[in-house]
Amino acid sequence: MNWDTLKHEYGLDAKRLMPWAALKAPFEGAWCVVRSNSKTTRHAHSDRELFIGVEGEALVIVGDEVHRIRKGDFIAIPPATEHHIDNPNAVDFEMMSVWWDNDLASRYVQAEEVSHG
Repeated sequence: MNWDTLKHEYGLDAKRLMPWAALKAPFEGAWCVVRSNSKTTRHAHSDRELFIGVEGEALVIVGDEVHRIRKGDFIAIPPATEHHIDNPNAVDFEMMSVWWDNDLASRYVQAEEVSHG
C-alpha cells in the first residue's frame, strides 16, 4: 500500500482496489481512512455496499439509524439509502469498503460464460 496515493473523495481518503484480471470479481472496493474529527459526505447510490472496520472506531449513519463500527465489525448499506460516517474520535478510522450492483454482477457472469464456453 502506497499511503501517498490516497485520494480525497466523499470526505475521506481512499485507495480504490479494483479487481485485477486474475481475480475476475463481481465487486469493487477501496481502502478508506476517515480522519479524526471529520465526517464523510452524506450520499446514496444504486450499489450495495459493505463497510468492514479495520482500525479505530466511528459512527455509520444509515438513513436515520446510527451504528457504531469498530475493528472487525461490518455494516451492510442497502442500495439507494443515504449514509455517511462520523469519526468524532482523536484517531483515524480505517475500513474496507466493498460494493457491487447488478451491472457489475452481470458483467462478471457474462465474462465467466465466455471463458467457460
